[in-house]
Amino acid sequence: MGKFKNIDRKKPVADTISIEKIYSLSNEIKSPEYKMIYYIIYLTGARVSEALRMFVRDIEFKELNDGKKIAVFDLITVKRKDHPRRKIPVLYYDPTNEHQYLYERKMINYIKNYIEPKLDDEWIFKNRKYNRVTNYFRRHLQVHIRSIYKGNEMMIDYKIHPHYLRHCRITHMRTEYNFDVLDLKQFAGWTDISMTNIYLHAGYKNLVEKMIHE
Repeated sequence: MGKFKNIDRKKPVADTISIEKIYSLSNEIKSPEYKMIYYIIYLTGARVSEALRMFVRDIEFKELNDGKKIAVFDLITVKRKDHPRRKIPVLYYDPTNEHQYLYERKMINYIKNYIEPKLDDEWIFKNRKYNRVTNYFRRHLQVHIRSIYKGNEMMIDYKIHPHYLRHCRITHMRTEYNFDVLDLKQFAGWTDISMTNIYLHAGYKNLVEKMIHE
């Protein structure tokens, strides 16, 4: 996942950072538009090309019968010839545990405020150039990732790319929300189920570590 420099290619999954650190890192992004891209890519696990093709109408906010609140993101998987759409629900409020989903809620609130003055048929992002987005992330975030992981050579060598946010979110869906093979495949928009193997391994490793520490 992503681009590495001087890292053992046999390692199946790049190290991920927590959602708390992901949110903290977003404070280094001064551009409202790029912060919006950052949040959408993380929350939905979208590819950069999918996020940049979104209209305002592709985001809906709903309250469920049990009081839970979700945001639904409608993505087009542009890598497939038939361009299938997939809807990604993001739970950001649970009345039974208001402290849960804290960072998702902060991100969703930012997204709400960003799109509120826009029309439904507007593009969310004026800048839809893939290279501009990736270059911005590398310039503004790489130094801060290095400072967070000062003693970790893997993260120091890792070149920050928006795809890393997708990798983190898919990993979190496995380790924190216990997604299975089919869940991960649908969430990520993969056609090949074998892509889920490295994330299933990550979830198993996380479970073992929890058992050891309990």
